[in-house]
Amino acid sequence: MTELAASGIPVTVTCRVLKLSRQPYYRWLADPIRPSEVVEAYRANALFDAHKDDPEFGLILTLSLRRTAKTETRRPLMFGLAISGHGRRITFERIRAEKCPKCGGSVRYYDKPTQWINHREANGRRWREVTERVPALECRRNQKHWFEVDPAETLAG
Repeated sequence: MTELAASGIPVTVTCRVLKLSRQPYYRWLADPIRPSEVVEAYRANALFDAHKDDPEFGLILTLSLRRTAKTETRRPLMFGLAISGHGRRITFERIRAEKCPKCGGSVRYYDKPTQWINHREANGRRWREVTERVPALECRRNQKHWFEVDPAETLAG
């Protein structure tokens, strides 16, 4: 629309023809989509597209999203994104957490493993099976600084 305004067509006329409100347009003009947000959206789409042909994935995804929406919770994904359910709606949201209250370092929001079973095979190979995870904010400087987050809370940090 900025091109139309530059060519002499007023924004009010353009918004009226396109049946858009002017206030959201000016809000978007003041704070446009950042390139990093576009990259995050492409990553989320690529992840979804990689699994969309798998019928089991579709069923698991649908049931997981239904549970998230029904219980009105927030589940961490990746790249600082979380999926939230409120009412009957599912939304992606960017988690913007404050600094660590103990040391001032940056924090990340993810599903932190809290319980696991250590396995050891006959050939000496060791591996760990995670049995429980909790949504948590963890300091990037010191892994001992972490705080469990209630997924039903409206604010994560």
